[in-house]
Amino acid sequence: MRRYGRLIAIALVVGVALPLVGCPILVLKLCLINNSSLPILEVNLSPATNPAWGANQLAATLAAGQTTCLQGISPDTYDVRAVFESKVKSQKLLTEVVAFGIPMTNAHRNITYTGATAAALQYAVSAGYLKGEDL
Repeated sequence: MRRYGRLIAIALVVGVALPLVGCPILVLKLCLINNSSLPILEVNLSPATNPAWGANQLAATLAAGQTTCLQGISPDTYDVRAVFESKVKSQKLLTEVVAFGIPMTNAHRNITYTGATAAALQYAVSAGYLKGEDL
């Protein structure tokens, strides 16, 4: 019986005290899948309640066909902005695609970007794991 008392005490410390000192128990991944034909120059996250965008989350440009995962995301609802680069008559154009209200509360999320031109860019949000990757 004493063993169970200790286990309960440890569970209470982990479940209650750690979140209070800034150590969230649940951290999530947001994977960005660039299935478009355009490179992504920048990705910004912001809690949905914050009017300002956060810093660029990409270490380098995310080329067409590449995937990257942002790790250590705290549970919340986020807005996500991706900035794509396209060229029209050798002139560089930036196109912004914003996904509003992505719930990152209890599951990993994937955002898949598709489109052959800046005018055709679309995104789809799904929960779960990327094939072959242990999230």
